[in-house]
Amino acid sequence: MNHIIISNCTNRKLSKLTKIEPSEKMYDIENVDFFINHWLSLIQCAKQKKTAIEIYQGRSVSEILRAKKIIDAEIIFLSAGLGIVNGGDMIPNYDLTISEGQNSLKSMFSKWRINESIWWEKISRISNNNLNLLHEAECIFIALPQNYLNMILPFLSGLDMSTLSKIRLFLHPQSVQKLPEHLQKLYIPYDYRIENSEFKGTMVDYCQRCLHHFIKYIFSPNQDITTAKSLVTQYIKSLPPIAPKIIRPKLTDDEISKLILEGWDFCNGQSSKLLRFLRDEKMIACEQSRFQALWRHIKNEKMNAQ
Repeated sequence: MNHIIISNCTNRKLSKLTKIEPSEKMYDIENVDFFINHWLSLIQCAKQKKTAIEIYQGRSVSEILRAKKIIDAEIIFLSAGLGIVNGGDMIPNYDLTISEGQNSLKSMFSKWRINESIWWEKISRISNNNLNLLHEAECIFIALPQNYLNMILPFLSGLDMSTLSKIRLFLHPQSVQKLPEHLQKLYIPYDYRIENSEFKGTMVDYCQRCLHHFIKYIFSPNQDITTAKSLVTQYIKSLPPIAPKIIRPKLTDDEISKLILEGWDFCNGQSSKLLRFLRDEKMIACEQSRFQALWRHIKNEKMNAQ
C-alpha cells in the first residue's frame, strides 16, 4: 500500500440522486444503537448510488483529488453517517452530520449522553471498512476540522509509534492545542497566512488546501517530519501577514432567509452572488453549507408558488 489521504465527508453532495435522511420519528428514538440500526437499514435499501468521490462535492474534495493525482494515494472519507468510506465505495446521497445545520446529530448526542468519539466508535464498528491496515501505508495524510478530529481522537491516540511516525496532520491551528502531546508532534504548521497565497479559500476547506499545498510543493519520499515542518514554516513566513478579520454578526435562519429574499432579484437568484451579497453588502456571517440549505429552501418555495 502506498500513501493514504484521510479527509472528512461533506454536507454538499450530488443532488441528482434521491436524498436519504432520517424521518422525524427517528429523532424520538431514545437508544443510540436503535437509531444507528434504523439509519443503516435506510442506507442499505437506497437504490440510487454512486462512488463516494462522485457523491461528495465541494472545494475540500477537489483539493484532495488534486493531491491524490500527484502521489497516487488512496482516499478514505470519515463520515458521521456511514463510518469509514473508501473513495470508490458505492454510497447514496444522504444527510446526517455532526456539523451544524439540518439533520445534525448534536442535539441527539445530549439526549443519548454520548459525544462524537462514542458515536464514531459505534458507527465505524458497523461500517464495511476499517482502518486496520494504516500501518501498511508509506505515508498517511490526515486533513480534518475539529468536530471530525474529535470523532477519531481516541483511535489516533491508540496507534503504535511506527504507524504514528507515518502520519502528517493538517488541522486548524486552534485544534492543535487540544491534542495529546505525542499527536501535536505530527501537526504540519500551516496557518491562516495561506489565505494570502494561490491556495486561498474558505475555512470549510482550509485543512484540505493545506494538505494539497504540502503534497504539491513540500512533500518528498522518505522525508522526515522535522524537515517537512521546517520547509512549511519557511513557506508560511514568506507570506504577507493576515489582514484584520472582519467581524460579521450572526443571525438566525429566519433572519438570513429574509436577507436572501431581499437580495434575490438583484442577484437573479444566483447562490454565489447571494452569498457575497450577505457577506460583503450586509456584513453577515453565514457558513456556506448553511447558506446553501436556506437558498435551496427558498428556491423550492418560489418554484412551487409559480
